[in-house]
Amino acid sequence: MSFFDDIKECLFGGESISPPFRLCLIGSGAAYIENVTGIKSFSPEEISVYLKKGGLTIKGSGLYIKKFCEGDLAVAGEIISVERV
Repeated sequence: MSFFDDIKECLFGGESISPPFRLCLIGSGAAYIENVTGIKSFSPEEISVYLKKGGLTIKGSGLYIKKFCEGDLAVAGEIISVERV
């Protein structure tokens, strides 16, 4: 069972849910997002992505994309805020 599946089981029991995206913040230095469909824009201060439903903007400093593969995105740098758009 994956990390996100463990969390889903803990929060929702056996209930079947399919969230439009999954986000895990690791302190203020990294973020891991599942179900990303594309990258709208990126700079060291802001990364905006498309999700299956809507989008997400990460703001901070020294941001960079560490991984983008098969809908998974890993971002590193100093994360100040994450906003659903």
